[in-house]
Amino acid sequence: MRRRGIIQFGGVGVCLAIAGCLGNNDENEEREVVEDPDPQSFNGEGDTVIDDLQNEGGFFAVEYEHEGDGDFTVELYSEEASHSHVIVDDHGAVEGRWAEGTYDANYAITVDAAGEWQLRIEQPRPSSEEVFSLPASLTGERPDYAGPYEFNGQVTISATYSGDDRFVARVLDSNGNPYPPLFDREGSFEGEMTETYEHPGWIHVEAADKWTLDIN
Repeated sequence: MRRRGIIQFGGVGVCLAIAGCLGNNDENEEREVVEDPDPQSFNGEGDTVIDDLQNEGGFFAVEYEHEGDGDFTVELYSEEASHSHVIVDDHGAVEGRWAEGTYDANYAITVDAAGEWQLRIEQPRPSSEEVFSLPASLTGERPDYAGPYEFNGQVTISATYSGDDRFVARVLDSNGNPYPPLFDREGSFEGEMTETYEHPGWIHVEAADKWTLDIN
């Protein structure tokens, strides 16, 4: 299940602070990858460790939902790659989507939850025909991602946010490596940024209230 484009679900690249980037842009541009690894779904209630996770490295996306009243924390980690990332650290009934890059290594997920939860994991590998052209208008009210988009030079991205907490929007390259944030603000705002990207990439948003992004 792919969800790209308008979101209604509810330059210099930057590597993570360990040796090497998550994948290789040049190789990714040259090869035509047309089949996604099979999605994986997990559900449960309370605390769980998912150690049978399948991972092929590169762009890695998680859709999550929690129905409890207490804390909900999901962490992706790999002892083999010395890599970890907190996907969500929230409270109460929440849902959203998160994406970043992984190494070609064994990973596990820990879930700390007060109630029932669901996770769906995808590693989309779009072909060149599935890369969206710009402009694009995105809307949402939760953490989410969209793409991939064909960035061919300078782009202007306008954003609005109506929440009181933190809003972060950034571009990820085709392998999930994050570029510096376009926006990293506390509270409601309207803003505009101009950046240059030369390869296809994804848009990733962290937010807890209504937001919009217009990419031109």
